Amino acid sequence: MALKPFVHTAFVCTVLIVGISCAACGDAHETKSVSDGGTPSGDDASPDVGLRDVGAAWNDDDAALDIGDMDASDHEDAAPDVVITEAGEISGDAPQSDPSDGGAATVDGSALDATLPPDAGADVGSADAGSAAGVWAWQNPLPQGNDLRAAFAISSTDVWAVGVLGATVHYDGSSWSSIDSGTRSTLYGVWASGPSDVWAVGDGGTVLRWDGTQWMSLSAPGSDFQAVFGFGPDDVWVVGASSVLTHWDGTQWSSTPPPAADAGAPVATTFRGVWGSAENDVWAVGNLGSVVHWDGLSWSAVSSGTLNDLNAIWGTGPDDIWSVGNSGSVVRYQGASWTSVASGTALHLTSVWGSGPANVYIGGSDIRQWNGSVFGPGRVTNGIRALTGSGPEAWAVGIAGRIAHFDGSAWALASSSVSTDFYGVGGSGPNDVWAVGFGGRIAHWTGARWSTESSPTSKSLAAVWSFSANEAWAVGEGGTLVHWNGMSWVSVSSGTTSNLYAVWGSGPEDIWVVGGSGLVLHHDGESWQSVPSATNDALMGVWGSAAEDVWFVGASGRILHWNGAALAEVASGSSIDFEAVSGAAPSEVWAAGRGGVARWNGTSWTRDATLPGSFLGVAASGVGEAWAVGTSGAAHRWNGATWTQVTAVTSYTLNAVWAASPLDVRAVGMSGTVLRGY
Repeated sequence: MALKPFVHTAFVCTVLIVGISCAACGDAHETKSVSDGGTPSGDDASPDVGLRDVGAAWNDDDAALDIGDMDASDHEDAAPDVVITEAGEISGDAPQSDPSDGGAATVDGSALDATLPPDAGADVGSADAGSAAGVWAWQNPLPQGNDLRAAFAISSTDVWAVGVLGATVHYDGSSWSSIDSGTRSTLYGVWASGPSDVWAVGDGGTVLRWDGTQWMSLSAPGSDFQAVFGFGPDDVWVVGASSVLTHWDGTQWSSTPPPAADAGAPVATTFRGVWGSAENDVWAVGNLGSVVHWDGLSWSAVSSGTLNDLNAIWGTGPDDIWSVGNSGSVVRYQGASWTSVASGTALHLTSVWGSGPANVYIGGSDIRQWNGSVFGPGRVTNGIRALTGSGPEAWAVGIAGRIAHFDGSAWALASSSVSTDFYGVGGSGPNDVWAVGFGGRIAHWTGARWSTESSPTSKSLAAVWSFSANEAWAVGEGGTLVHWNGMSWVSVSSGTTSNLYAVWGSGPEDIWVVGGSGLVLHHDGESWQSVPSATNDALMGVWGSAAEDVWFVGASGRILHWNGAALAEVASGSSIDFEAVSGAAPSEVWAAGRGGVARWNGTSWTRDATLPGSFLGVAASGVGEAWAVGTSGAAHRWNGATWTQVTAVTSYTLNAVWAASPLDVRAVGMSGTVLRGY
């Protein structure tokens, strides 16, 4: 298993332990919650870690780490590529658009919502959310980048998927779009009786119903719902935590008591899947290998033959029903009893769907297909959470909003994404923005789309600074320094093997770079030279208002200032581990880090006690305007008087933020997250 650069050993050990636990015995579908303010809590929240100096376990395609069973907090530090393991199938990024076609990316002939007007608010469907304090909209992935947990196809031209932070996306036969669900609760289940009757359920007793125009919230008995299934608008089952088995009859909800456990037939404390062939033939599955059956009058416990948690259920009819669960468990009912079927994997399975008894798909960390006799090898890899389909067509959805489509002959990616963990962002203007990250990946925004640029390094890049369309620099792991000359990125010797964390310049002949152990480098247009800093603390951020006014920030509250002649330490009045610095004027400079933010007023630095928290990036977008971003998708906006929280649209950590203007702010983060703020 590869490790992310800038390793902090204690945190790596923690992540490895979580990964092993998850793959071996973890809960594939635990209930989650999101606080009223939109900030993720529980397992959907991102871990509180810095990204440029703290490492975590990375996923390898060959590593025995169950990404399919990991939540945002578990896998967000992984940088999975989109891979399909058989020849002729997906490998690498989502398809990128060709400038000749106006920027519209297509998959299987279907146009994606991938093109954004350069001067608009980057509105993608209803993917944006916010308040007067600021609004975020997705730019990558598209149509959105939250994990998708469930999917349901009404037809091949009418498909729904739902997930983290209330994500709901819809396919209309030509493109996927994001639709505002009106909730920030994680949604775990979706089912529809028709185009104007779609149900979604999730955390906190959330029940939503789509009437063909909008989502409406319903009240139902229960707390955390995991799955929904029905036979019509007046016959719907919802199941979930606390052994809830709830039924809607078109007028009211009624809770049906779970059965008593029988010998060899435990009853779940959390039901995770529900399916039926008729009103008097309904099955629900859950933890402990629990299977219960509804005969129209009451529930009874049935032995599944396994004690592994069961996460999903689906069937072709009353005598052909499949359920999948943890540790690769697959059990099948063929009219008499449940029997085990070899899946070919020991990783957790979260979904099952098929077009018939001889064509069944199971999904988790990958997708495996039943041919009537055996399951074949895994194909689509990296975090498949749910499967659905119509006729010969199938859809798979999963982490970071990824969507794949099977047209009857081959799988293809149906979501637009530059797929990597981004650590740094910077630009010379609103239509010339760069994002850099894991493995040396470099992406470029030119006004219509994000596209991947060829990189001269495989070392992770932590930060990027751009002066013009022909001048940009990026820095990173092991002294990596790369330069954009207007045509290509090329490697340049930095003269050090220390990690480099930030770069800024007043122009091509005045560029500063900072790194580990107090490292400071300066470029005068001809060569790079080391500048003594008189500190051994890591320096994480650099920014200046002019060549004679440059600020450097780092660990343990360290702040240095360059006055054009020498570096001198300035008291910060804080022990914050600063990660970034930005300003709008010589007397308005912000430093942000793990512990809060501090402000320079032209005379002294003062910690802003009104904004505690863990922040990894800060950008001043104008006088009296600033943004701070950090873990769990957290973002706050300064209006000249107060900091106000911006409603989160992602639970992934945001590592950096850059502003072209108060109405054009870009934030980047884990799993390819790129947001535009305004």
